[in-house]
Amino acid sequence: MQRRKLLFLIIVLSLSLVLVLGCNSESQESPQGAEGLDQEKLEEALRLAIKGQASSYAEGETVTEGHIILEIEEKAEEIKVYTIASFGAFGFENGIFTKISGSGAIPTVITFTKEADGEYSLKEYQEPLDGADYGASLKRLFPENLHERIFEAHEDYKFLAEQQEMQATEYLNSIGRTAEIRAGHVEKELAQINVEASNMLFSYHTKYDAFLNACPYW
Repeated sequence: MQRRKLLFLIIVLSLSLVLVLGCNSESQESPQGAEGLDQEKLEEALRLAIKGQASSYAEGETVTEGHIILEIEEKAEEIKVYTIASFGAFGFENGIFTKISGSGAIPTVITFTKEADGEYSLKEYQEPLDGADYGASLKRLFPENLHERIFEAHEDYKFLAEQQEMQATEYLNSIGRTAEIRAGHVEKELAQINVEASNMLFSYHTKYDAFLNACPYW
């Protein structure tokens, strides 16, 4: 009888030990390369870095971004984030608040330095080259384990556009305005104007009034 009780006790203790070790192992798991990072601050730094590309696109009423973090690489005080990113400038076209300029889903490597106060400062923003060098530059920028993923980045655009539309909604709410919000293309309804008059305005007056160059669909 005692032997049975002793055997039962050993089995119970063994199972308890397995459960404890399993729980400890699971609790130590974290996203790849993300240990020790302030995720909230890093997300904000990413948003600012992507929105900071505004000078490369036509100006809108507000700027938005979308991103997906694929992997994080941390070395000393440097953090390299492998992402799929998208920039979007929103403005009104035919009463619709839409993405008037911006990018699609671009595999992007964004590098930060970690400052003494814990903030992340942008060090480098790298996108692949255009044209024939696109594929080769992608492979240089990203580790091999991500190559298959980044060559299918275009499939993520819908998700990135949804992020941008949400930010556009927040902007309109902040100014107390409502409108249809659409990241996709909006068919333009051009003003009916005499062709000769239009040509004269845009060939002569734009030389002296730079503002007209910003209003091609007036």
